[in-house]
Amino acid sequence: MRRLLFALPTVLLFTLCPASGWGGDGPPQLAARFDNKAFGQLPILFNGRVTDFDHYARNSLLRISGKDTWLDTEGKLQPVVAWLLDLMSGNEAIQAARQQCGE
Repeated sequence: MRRLLFALPTVLLFTLCPASGWGGDGPPQLAARFDNKAFGQLPILFNGRVTDFDHYARNSLLRISGKDTWLDTEGKLQPVVAWLLDLMSGNEAIQAARQQCGE
């Protein structure tokens, strides 16, 4: 009887965990593309106020370049949040754009 009471939690653990999604499938898959719009809605403290990340990125780009939109090296309009994330991560596309501008 003691052996059964000891084995019962183990058996339940291995039978119920795969059914609940805890195992068997491996790690969750990443999204194919990063969701800039959702990231832009995250709150951030800026100038003593809570605002969204998109407003912070747009204000930063406006202070740096005098523009509130960003064109990539191919001339396509990109989200401002993508510009700030590329800048913060040291992306090579930003480095190429800086060289084009003569910085």
